[in-house]
Formats: sequence, C-alpha cells, structure tokens
Amino acid sequence: MAEFNPDEYLKSTSTQTSAFNPDEYLKISQPKQPSFLDKAQRQLGLTGRYLIEGTVGTGDFLATPVRALQNADPGIYNDAVCSWKKLCGSGHSF
Repeated sequence: MAEFNPDEYLKSTSTQTSAFNPDEYLKISQPKQPSFLDKAQRQLGLTGRYLIEGTVGTGDFLATPVRALQNADPGIYNDAVCSWKKLCGSGHSF
C-alpha cells in the first residue's frame, strides 16, 4: 500500500476548479458600483453633516463654563426670572 502524502494531495485539490457558483445557485447578482457623481454627492453630504455637528459641538463646548457659573449661583436664575416678569408683566407665574 502506498504511503499518504498530504503535500501531493493538497497540490492536486488546489489546482482543480469547482463548477459550483453559489451566486448563480442563489440567483444573486453582483451589486452595481456607484458612479463618481454618486460618490461625490455622498461625500459632500457627509462633509456638510459633520461640519454642522462640529459647529454645534464647539458652541456647546464654549457655553459649558457659562452654564456652570449659572448653576453655581442660584441668584442669577432668580434675577433673570424677575427681569422677565418685569418685562412681560406679572401675569405669568414662573
């Protein structure tokens, strides 16, 4: 009986091509590649979105110390409410 040689077995099986194509069996077509214009529009949209998010995030970052000071001194809020009541009249209750 001949001795089994795994290297020869792997060489013989790796050169054979299979006739089975799973995409054809499942009737799946390859997705259509987007055009250059579609890619450019998507990139511009993403750039605009992150530009807006960055601007809002920067405003929030800059306003954080102001909010912290307002939260630290309760008199600031009460003064603002009193000024609002004077401006709008005392018909509103805050």
